[in-house]
Amino acid sequence: MVRQAICTVCLAGVLLTGCAAPRSDSESIALAGNDDAAAALEIRAALHEAGLPVEAASGPTSLFVYRRGMATLLSPVLQTEGLDRVIGARSYAPSAGVSGDELAGLARALNERLNVASFKLADGALLMEANLTFLDRLSVPQLLAFLDWLDQIELAIRRVDAETRLLRLTDSGS
Repeated sequence: MVRQAICTVCLAGVLLTGCAAPRSDSESIALAGNDDAAAALEIRAALHEAGLPVEAASGPTSLFVYRRGMATLLSPVLQTEGLDRVIGARSYAPSAGVSGDELAGLARALNERLNVASFKLADGALLMEANLTFLDRLSVPQLLAFLDWLDQIELAIRRVDAETRLLRLTDSGS
């Protein structure tokens, strides 16, 4: 009985996921294989064509996309077999006089309270990373929804940081 219920729930999830997937191949980017640099170029071209400001990052496997006053580093990670992903990362500078220990405490608090991304210290700043997973094809609407999701995470970061003011966040209205 329990096994049948689990199978039913899994089947429903697969069917619903299929219904939510984009149907138009003209909107999707084929990203099969394991060439992260080629995937970064494809994503960059697709986002540029969609009218977003994008540029190559320092390495060949990443790019920056700019929206609503925020730079997001996108890094595709492809696997020949299995689930592929795009890592989205944003960096937040600390307020003046904030120690590394205070920033590390904020990262721990964000990881515990939000549970939506990975927060850690990197190069003296707070780094937020989240993943968009896909299998061989990715669409521009999916990428835009992922960027919207990152914007929502940023709003949550702002709410948590409002208690301590450890980050140098500006009121950009985003």
